[in-house]
Amino acid sequence: FRIDQANGLISNPDSLPYGIKPTKLLCSYSTLNNGVVYIEDALGTIQNLFYTTDSTDFTTPRNLTVKSTSGNVSRIYKVTVNIHQQKANDFSWTAATMPDEIAALNHVKLMELNNTVYLFGQSGTKTVVYTSPVSDGNTWNAVSTNLTLGADAYKNMALYGGKFYVLDGNTLLSSADAATWNAVNTVSHVSRLLGASSTQLYALGQVNGNDTILISEDAGMSWTPDSMIDAASSLPAEDISFSCISYPYGSNAEYLMLSGNRSSAAYGSDSTAVVWHKILTTENGKQTGAWINHEFTYVSHYPLYHQADLCVIPYGDSYLAVGGTPQNTSAAGAYKSIYLSRDYGLTWKDNTTYSVPASVSAAILFADSTNRLWFFSRSAKKVWRGRLAKLTWTN
Repeated sequence: FRIDQANGLISNPDSLPYGIKPTKLLCSYSTLNNGVVYIEDALGTIQNLFYTTDSTDFTTPRNLTVKSTSGNVSRIYKVTVNIHQQKANDFSWTAATMPDEIAALNHVKLMELNNTVYLFGQSGTKTVVYTSPVSDGNTWNAVSTNLTLGADAYKNMALYGGKFYVLDGNTLLSSADAATWNAVNTVSHVSRLLGASSTQLYALGQVNGNDTILISEDAGMSWTPDSMIDAASSLPAEDISFSCISYPYGSNAEYLMLSGNRSSAAYGSDSTAVVWHKILTTENGKQTGAWINHEFTYVSHYPLYHQADLCVIPYGDSYLAVGGTPQNTSAAGAYKSIYLSRDYGLTWKDNTTYSVPASVSAAILFADSTNRLWFFSRSAKKVWRGRLAKLTWTN
């Protein structure tokens, strides 16, 4: 509990858990110089000694009076006991209808910049752009671009330094508003733009004919191979997701996750997806870290399954994944479950908190800066949004 001596207030800024009954609370306290504490009754008419062995009703704020042992000096404090009115893991979806022009897109990617959600969608032979306020999600406005972006541009997007970056063919472009695009560099050895940490851009590509993860520390002007502990043959080629979050187990550390499926044509026997991670730390002024493959095997109890259009995102203190038709496994179904990982991608489990809101055949997940989770389904022509209760709490 926090004591505000200036205003005579006592309260708990970190609310007690949901379900605690405020009518029967036991309290312990201590006073300076053996002060004596009295508590007013609920009507505020009678003062009684405040005993730590008797339960007290804190349904409404109560006044305590602390008196010196002489009885000549006293101070009144108003005590408020805060209790959460929701369970920490309460979650529910609210649906909104998707405009026809959005539902008609072949594939989409959602990103957020400056409280605006940007939608990059594949429409025939080009990528189109729409925006919606982060608080909305219902109304989408088309963005007129100075360049025609290719059909695969939507999946080659990254946010870095307050700008969008896109790999369109062999050309790397950047834009502050997704409308005016400027050429950054021609990169013939980069095949897929992945995303960014706070200080670096990441991509898939080749060096001397060998597949690798590439890194750029100068906003895409130059690219070098990043450190990889495991073989490049386990890198994803399809349905790729990339994320970067703050890592609590190191000073200014970041946790990067790269997930997806290996090529279905080359690895048709795969039943699991691939998940790589890198912990980016700073040592002696230099950022270090290496990519490691989690390597799900036949003995893995809770792997991330190989599913078409797999989508993986960080949300709260976990990662969530959803996908379509599974390959070589009956353990997963198309858009039947949202899988949850609480251990940075090592295990993935079905859960009771997040559920697929309706029968769909195409969907992606997205989390915005206000901690709202989006279930974006073109097949259902719906955008479902929800927020985990504990992520709305200020304390």
